[in-house]
Amino acid sequence: MITYGMTKLEAAHDARQDKQALYNKVKDLSKKQEHRHRKERDRNCLLEAHLNWTSPRGNNWLIVLRTNRKETTLSTMVWYRGRDEKIRALWLSLTGGEIFYFSAHLLGRYMERFDPGRDPIQRLADFFFANHNFSIQTVEDLGNEQYKVMAGLMHGLATGYWDRNTGVVSLTTFLDYGLLGEDQLNMAELLDFKREMATYPRGFREHVERLIELDQRKAA
Repeated sequence: MITYGMTKLEAAHDARQDKQALYNKVKDLSKKQEHRHRKERDRNCLLEAHLNWTSPRGNNWLIVLRTNRKETTLSTMVWYRGRDEKIRALWLSLTGGEIFYFSAHLLGRYMERFDPGRDPIQRLADFFFANHNFSIQTVEDLGNEQYKVMAGLMHGLATGYWDRNTGVVSLTTFLDYGLLGEDQLNMAELLDFKREMATYPRGFREHVERLIELDQRKAA
């Protein structure tokens, strides 16, 4: 179980120990959702299931299962409280790869703008279910394998930094659309497009990417 004082890497390592229990939790739901999709009249539709689950080891998980005509994908976020009792969270793959840390400040900034009177755990669930397929872009090379980044979220942008040495992307604050300048709005539009593309099957995404590349070559 994730405890006070753990580093982001330690928290991620602990969370990934829930992998088999989490897979067991979603296995039947995944099969049922795929069966439902096969019966849908529109085979291009997207089915999505949301779960709020506590693992046998005591970690708190938010889970999204998405099924399209080609595949079912899994998005997972584990949340926990720091010594200040504020919530922070990690979006991560259970099998490894980059870790995305959402700071207490970012989550607070986002949630104070959208239905602040709701229960904090439900607001966190709403945040993840709306933003589980966020997109990210490096915007500045800081040297020593450190980069400033922006992430496209519903209603705005998150900012932070990526440390390639540790594989941790720390997203530390949130800017809603009303606070963005022209360049930031252009970045938000690009990231929103990437978020939308992520909802389509891989073959369709690759087809669109080839069309965009062809248009760019023609324009050059």
